[in-house]
Amino acid sequence: MKKIKILVTGTETLRGGTDTYLRPVFSHCHPTVYEFHRTATKEALSTNSNDDGITKHVFPLTYSLVSLLPCAVELRRLIQRERFDLLHLNTVRSGFLGCLAATGLPVAIVYTPHAWRFEQKKTLLKPLWFAFDRYICSRANMVTTISQREKNIGLAKGLVTRDKVETIYAQLDMQELKNIDLAQMQVEKHCLGIPDNACVIGNTGTMESRKDPLTFVRTAAKIRATIPNAYFLWVGDGELRAQASELAYQSGIGDRLVITGWRPRNQTLVLLHLMDVFLFTSRIEGVPLSILEAQATRRPVVSSAFLGVEELINHGRTGYVFSPGNEEEASRCVLELLQDSNKTSEMVEAAERQVLERHGNPQRMAKQYEKIYEKALQLAGALSRYLFWKQA
Repeated sequence: MKKIKILVTGTETLRGGTDTYLRPVFSHCHPTVYEFHRTATKEALSTNSNDDGITKHVFPLTYSLVSLLPCAVELRRLIQRERFDLLHLNTVRSGFLGCLAATGLPVAIVYTPHAWRFEQKKTLLKPLWFAFDRYICSRANMVTTISQREKNIGLAKGLVTRDKVETIYAQLDMQELKNIDLAQMQVEKHCLGIPDNACVIGNTGTMESRKDPLTFVRTAAKIRATIPNAYFLWVGDGELRAQASELAYQSGIGDRLVITGWRPRNQTLVLLHLMDVFLFTSRIEGVPLSILEAQATRRPVVSSAFLGVEELINHGRTGYVFSPGNEEEASRCVLELLQDSNKTSEMVEAAERQVLERHGNPQRMAKQYEKIYEKALQLAGALSRYLFWKQA
């Protein structure tokens, strides 16, 4: 029996939130039914050592107004050459390019926006981003959202109808998250120069403006004034790394901020377990898996109040939230967690229960996507697609 060939785009770096979200789909969808392919950059293929067994095709991650058409033509040729049955497009950038490339081809489309970009934009270009999402949703056979809030907004704005949208929550591999070697933790801690008695406040992710690492550093400086043995750990790298390091030295905590650079996932999880508090400073997010992973590993979480955070954190019950960019609020929340161990323990337990109930079943996610793929293929017309490729 011929396998259903699916091309997944929007995960070109082979790491990050979108990639982590889709990992259960790659791992648990029936291998005799589905054959997954992914687009990736040359850099990602050369630096990523994890072989997930999925066929990867080199494709540019970004495009401009000038390069849009050539990129769409190149992607179209890939679709035609491989005769994909379905495109799973992730994020508006990938979705727009994929829909252009697939014009006139009998290929089913599933779109996962990972948060509506028009909602996150405060500029005059906001209507343009809305037009992009509207176009992609009109072309897609099925749309999946990563939160109920995102689904409700799509329905309210007329981007989707109830029969073509489903919310599929991110799912975590709980065994992977909790099977951590304690000896390895100590080795990592010593290698990073963090004392055994240090109180570690940390974050994971790209050091870019959206993640706001500068607020993390400013908050760290305020915490250090009250907690003498505090160390601050950022697992990741990015364009703002040098600026964050310079700000740390100017603030008197240059010797207390540790930036690890990119680490393989297994090392990232070990470093997550070193953190006494997970301090998340992003200004714009969908559903950040790093928060879910912190909650699942019983790290108390203090997060910026980005749009949609209420689905992850109930302020005062499963963690604390602060106004984006406000280091005064952020430091106060971290200090409250560190100074009230009983309340913090209650928060950690409540957050862990919530994650287990909603995000602790990767097999469930795979089955949900199998149904979505099947429905999208039916709506796209399996017979007409077969005849088209046979005649091509």
